[in-house]
Amino acid sequence: MTKRTLTIRLQQDWKAGLRAAGRKAKTKTYQGEELAFKPSFTVQDGELRQRPVPVNSEADVEAFERDPDVFLPFDAFRSRPLRSFPYSFALARWLLADFHVRARLLDVPRHATFYSPDHPSHAFALTVTILRAFASEASGEGRRPIVLLIPVAHDFLYFRKTGIWVDQPVADALRRSGLTVVHAGPLMVNRLRSSDPCVVFGNCFAHFNARGYQLLADVVNEALQQDWPPAPVKAN
Repeated sequence: MTKRTLTIRLQQDWKAGLRAAGRKAKTKTYQGEELAFKPSFTVQDGELRQRPVPVNSEADVEAFERDPDVFLPFDAFRSRPLRSFPYSFALARWLLADFHVRARLLDVPRHATFYSPDHPSHAFALTVTILRAFASEASGEGRRPIVLLIPVAHDFLYFRKTGIWVDQPVADALRRSGLTVVHAGPLMVNRLRSSDPCVVFGNCFAHFNARGYQLLADVVNEALQQDWPPAPVKAN
């Protein structure tokens, strides 16, 4: 019998969580299974509110396994259909109810619907409010916040087909709030001209390749130069 180890990590500090993940990725060592419960956020009366960690004890874990919905009432993905027998009915449920499957059938980015202000997950309002909160904190520390919106491959392909950027509503909402937004998709397309956008991705799906990251760096640098032109060099 294989011994299984479950580590319950209650991470309140996202910076500490990021450092821990980086250490594990660097050493390529993962001790057993890790079940991470983190605080989440919601928007109430236009303000960002933090929800507490939903699982705090071994008894909570056991109860969570029996009925996850009780602990994750606001999770937008908990309603995704699960694999079950008979599989023909499970497939039918997927076609009717799963956002990922519907996106593949309609050939739209799977995250596109979450940018709609009337999506039941309220992801659009939450995203905009989180970024506004970040900007407010940065400004309070004497820094000037910048929001960089980075497209994925399907965003490029969808734009070529429809002329629409799925994240445009976020860019528009943030700019109306007075934030500096570098919307990388349109800037990169202008540089690519008629070239296939897949040339800046490894397999036209995941991360940029070297050419893509160079192009991203170039358009960001150009955008920042326009906002903050370099100070003139004083002659000696």
